[in-house]
Amino acid sequence: MSTLSKRTHQLHHHWHAQIKKLGLSRELMVYPMGCTVNGWYGAHALLAPPFIANKAYTALVVERLVAAINAANAGGLVSTVADPVT
Repeated sequence: MSTLSKRTHQLHHHWHAQIKKLGLSRELMVYPMGCTVNGWYGAHALLAPPFIANKAYTALVVERLVAAINAANAGGLVSTVADPVT
């Protein structure tokens, strides 16, 4: 079972850029931004799905985002994301 962490990411890890690259490789457009806490720590990712989306499409977006986050975290920056609740 995965463990979750609320620890912020440091700027030099470029976690947000990794999420964008890995999301694109999974056909998921992610708009990331780093340094969102105090100019040095934190990151967020904005998703922009279609205005009209069904459950299956939403589940696909979540699946791809979780895969991208887990791939970015494979470098040991933070723990992986738990399986999404269905």
